[in-house]
Amino acid sequence: MRLFRLQSQQAFLRGQLDGMSVDSLGTLRLAPKAERLTALAEPFVLSAAPHPDGWVVGTGNSGKVLLVSRDGTVKELFATAEPEVFAVWVDQAGNVFAGSSPNGKVYRFAAAAKDAKPDAAGKPASAAVWFDPKQTYIWQLLGTGDGDLLVATGTQGKLFRVRPPAKGHAADGGKGEVMWDAGDTHVRSLALLPNGDLLAGTAGEGRIVRLTPKGQARTLFDAVEPEVVAIAAGADGTAWAAAVASEASQTPLVAPAATAAPAAKDQSKQEQQQGQAGGDGDAGDATVEVTAVGGAGQPAGSRPPGFGGPRSELLRIDASGAVTTAARLQDDTVHSLLWLGDRLWVGTGLEGKLFSLRGTDLVLEGDVQERQVMALLPDHGRSDHNPSLAFATTNAAAFYTTDAARREGGYTSPVLDAQQIAKFGSFRWMGEQPPGSSLRFAFRSGIAAEPDATWSPWTSARAADGPGREIALTGVPSGRYFQWMLEAKADSTEASPQLAGAEVSYLQTNLAPRITQLEAMDPGQILVAFNFNPGG
Repeated sequence: MRLFRLQSQQAFLRGQLDGMSVDSLGTLRLAPKAERLTALAEPFVLSAAPHPDGWVVGTGNSGKVLLVSRDGTVKELFATAEPEVFAVWVDQAGNVFAGSSPNGKVYRFAAAAKDAKPDAAGKPASAAVWFDPKQTYIWQLLGTGDGDLLVATGTQGKLFRVRPPAKGHAADGGKGEVMWDAGDTHVRSLALLPNGDLLAGTAGEGRIVRLTPKGQARTLFDAVEPEVVAIAAGADGTAWAAAVASEASQTPLVAPAATAAPAAKDQSKQEQQQGQAGGDGDAGDATVEVTAVGGAGQPAGSRPPGFGGPRSELLRIDASGAVTTAARLQDDTVHSLLWLGDRLWVGTGLEGKLFSLRGTDLVLEGDVQERQVMALLPDHGRSDHNPSLAFATTNAAAFYTTDAARREGGYTSPVLDAQQIAKFGSFRWMGEQPPGSSLRFAFRSGIAAEPDATWSPWTSARAADGPGREIALTGVPSGRYFQWMLEAKADSTEASPQLAGAEVSYLQTNLAPRITQLEAMDPGQILVAFNFNPGG
């Protein structure tokens, strides 16, 4: 008798999650169920922001700005002259601002224009250039409490403060000035703190800097990774940042000269960071080679040659400015952060994973078909006081909403290989099933390595509520491959059933002997026992 056993996060991640989360200890629980609201026709989603009627999405490679309504309707608001829209923001009046790249410009689309009919050629209403910073890239737009707009740019690493024109002169555009010169290649990310200070993340050196409203700067952290891709304000003055070193980064960094100095600098920073974090050895000793393709202005990612650390690091910034490592993601590139409810949400690629940080535990909350979760957003459609989560993906482009009140989910195990024809005995699970919740299981088997029409149909889902929590697999035909499926439900948001492990017993079928090798001995040779005594 042999066993298939799934009892760790890594083991469960080989299967398919549907409305279920799995924590670092390998426990499955119900999670907010994500449903695809709509697919987008544009090839890339690059940015998104809340809008009174839904969400605004910036795309590439046609520079289109779309409005996604809460019913899934998609409408093109306008298109910029530049191909990429890495930044969008919407003010309280519903006016849409978009930052285009390259040859970056800030466009303003008036709230009233969204209801305007297309012109005779069928083109939507146009937007006007509101501010031209004379910079190559615009990475983020952020409104301040006094009506100004902050514009984070590259490749000269400048942060602009743009003041709105006098009332009645909106067509004149905003008046901008350099608030801060980062001394780095890009100002990549921004977040406002409750006291009015600003956190900025750079790309090139990977620094987190705190700015006063007057532009006085103080560096809080110099990351091992070269790019601080996202910052999110949390609760009680706490903030969170994501530092990445990834070939999948959108940020073009100038490659250093082929000398030992950059590598030594990265190694020194890495050793210093490990010392601050207690030296847990997560950095590893892997070697990654990056080959530049095309011209110097073509993005090649932000992972330096020879960098052996994790692709992403989540950093906690407390109210005093102290920065500590909250989690490391060895193989996932963080693209977006959002503090919502009581936790930090983390969107990643290249496998389209959605995580949340619950205390110190990084929990996988969802795994979508698309490759990158590019933007995390609040959804105020159900409740302004308790918004749910929405997110936009790219590769392929789609928009998702979640429903925390829908307390049902599922999980499908990976295909389990018995190596030869086997008879399946019983299924046993470990975990908890609070009152008002349920776990039900279904099973199937087959001979083909990939499940197809020749596999047996799923059995009817049934529970294992007895003290042994065991289900006999008498209705499952013999086969080489096996799969099980979980259906989880709960009556309320207070309790969720939990699955901490599962075992499947099986017995391989006896096979007829098979001769794999036959050799004849030379004449005059015989075989004797190893303890043969010629004198006996």
